[in-house]
Amino acid sequence: MKIFLELIVVLLSIGLPLYLMRDGFKKNILAIFFLLIYGSYVVWPLILIHEFSLNHMLNIQVDEYIVRAFLLDSLFLIFFAFGYFLFLRKNKDMQADTKEISPHIVIFLYWTFFSLIFLNNFLSDIDLLGKWLGNSNQMTYGVKGISYWLQNLLDSLIVITLLAYAININRMHFCVMLMGCIFFIVPFGFRYRLIFLLLGFLLIFIPKFEFNIKRFISMTIGVGLIFCTFLFVTLNRDIIVGYSPGEKFRYKPINDSHLISQIRGAYVDVAIYQGIDNSIIVHDRGKSFFYYTLIRAMPASYFDNGVKPYPPILMQDVDRVLNLSSPVDCQGCRWGEAQTIMGSIYYSFGSWGIGIIATILGFLIRFHSSQVGNSVARMWGICTLLATFTFITRGYFPQVIDNWVYLVLPLMLVKIWIYIRPSFYENH
Repeated sequence: MKIFLELIVVLLSIGLPLYLMRDGFKKNILAIFFLLIYGSYVVWPLILIHEFSLNHMLNIQVDEYIVRAFLLDSLFLIFFAFGYFLFLRKNKDMQADTKEISPHIVIFLYWTFFSLIFLNNFLSDIDLLGKWLGNSNQMTYGVKGISYWLQNLLDSLIVITLLAYAININRMHFCVMLMGCIFFIVPFGFRYRLIFLLLGFLLIFIPKFEFNIKRFISMTIGVGLIFCTFLFVTLNRDIIVGYSPGEKFRYKPINDSHLISQIRGAYVDVAIYQGIDNSIIVHDRGKSFFYYTLIRAMPASYFDNGVKPYPPILMQDVDRVLNLSSPVDCQGCRWGEAQTIMGSIYYSFGSWGIGIIATILGFLIRFHSSQVGNSVARMWGICTLLATFTFITRGYFPQVIDNWVYLVLPLMLVKIWIYIRPSFYENH
């Protein structure tokens, strides 16, 4: 039974992307990348856990629930495909219409957001330049500056940089914008933002790619630099953000232990299935999806003593099923382990929720795939995929909404500008 289910989930996780590539790689690029991300963080880690006996990596036995995990993964992939093919829409012309987007508004928005982020940190005495020069051991991981609302504009800054690339902005302007993004991303240690940057570039580059040696080499160098930066941040995150001041930077490639540490989310999912079956924890009936999304959106001043309820029940229950009460209770891991999209959905809604949400995601990705003819619309789809990356890998829905709002904010502002521009010119 276990081998049969494993074979099914392998065929689905490989077969769906291959079918979509055959049907048209460019017009299905969002779905292909979604499935590749899902397979990399949910399906394949589960197979590694089973095949290489990694079921003790967090000091609990979950092997008997691997079958349940394979079954639920198959359910998710089937219903995602159902949602994706439910309403077939003819894709528009793949050539992006860039005439309506002025490079000036993109540059203006970039430096506006850049200035807000810089001031948010500067006025809070956060020495970003000192971090880059190695003169500061200041803790920067998770710092909010004056306000998290301003600090999270870094997501918007990434999208503006991607939009600049999509409309073929002047190369010098683009290089400065890219360096400005990395200037903020690295000191804070948020690797997912580097992934947003890299993944966004690929999703823009591939559909409009026409083979040219010079262009291919320049793109390869750019992607390589971002990827190397990501590896460097991953290896030295504790040193960069100030957890381990005084230690020397490491430059060696990521080894097996680093890779294994990235697949624990699928293990946590299985632990959640086991915990619910054994009545250690119970379904929260959507509370972690909707209630905590509302809490995240509300100002802290609405809560007693200005403190929002934290950590969420989902995080507390994950620690409970993993027997974690402090970092020392788990060999080689940390307090606050994260589940993937599967564990999050199952924790809230059970197996029926997996089918419904997979269908919605499939339909959503298909809808955005049919809007590729316009640069803003295409970027909207890319932003949605970037937000679902957070959903797949971390499984915390309020963070997904938070990411998505900040990602699409600059696109909304560009759309507003496009809408009011004719009347502006008529009155002047």
